[in-house]
Amino acid sequence: MSTLKSPPLIEAIFEVHWGETHPGQFNFSQEEQSLFPIKFSSFASANGFSFQELVNNGAFHGAVLPRLVSHRYRKQADKWPCYQTGLGVFTVNQIADGYDWTDFHVDIKKGTSIFFQALGAQLKDVANTGYAQLKYQDAFFQKDEESLESFLKSTFNVNISLPSSFFDKDEIKKSYSSINFTSSIESLSPKGRVDIVIANAIISGKPGILMETVVTSKISDISQKIEYLADDIMNWSDSAHKLQKHAFSTLIKKSGED
Repeated sequence: MSTLKSPPLIEAIFEVHWGETHPGQFNFSQEEQSLFPIKFSSFASANGFSFQELVNNGAFHGAVLPRLVSHRYRKQADKWPCYQTGLGVFTVNQIADGYDWTDFHVDIKKGTSIFFQALGAQLKDVANTGYAQLKYQDAFFQKDEESLESFLKSTFNVNISLPSSFFDKDEIKKSYSSINFTSSIESLSPKGRVDIVIANAIISGKPGILMETVVTSKISDISQKIEYLADDIMNWSDSAHKLQKHAFSTLIKKSGED
């Protein structure tokens, strides 16, 4: 099955970031800074993504900052999937409503094709400095009368509790008020890493728990030759999705599981 029966999915996101030559130091060609957004807009429109929005990302005094989305492309207003671009960033986004991996995989392929066309010769910068991510965001909500500790134990197969002796001290309240769990694990297939975050968040205006799982690989580990990059990216996304499915099935407790 490509879709879970009752997924708590908020959003699935495929991302490519590039241009960081050293930690915190970025280098982009003039074409990437000025022509890339224009060319992407043209190719996106030709492929049906003619509804385009400027994104207010809080850039300082109008300066174009790396890795901040500045443009969004849809087939119609408020329709998904959407493509997003900025200086050194390209994304494909799909919310839970309408999500199916097979369809999303096709959307990634279409969006990546537009992305590669728009970059042209500058694609070499992505091959040299870039990395790809497949990210899933899932939402969980505890019952009003349920303690955070009880909710975490009943929902996640993750030991994120403090020892009971910690709460023995009278000066400490006997319950959790929030949680922020972060872990990073090296992955061998695909080569890269998996980041897991479980934390309090406001989700659709309601307090809840967000679980974010991210599979990340360097483009240089995904593909050795730029002429094969398009196919290699798609093969990588399949492998990354299998790892995402494994993460969800092992981190989340099934109904009735102790």
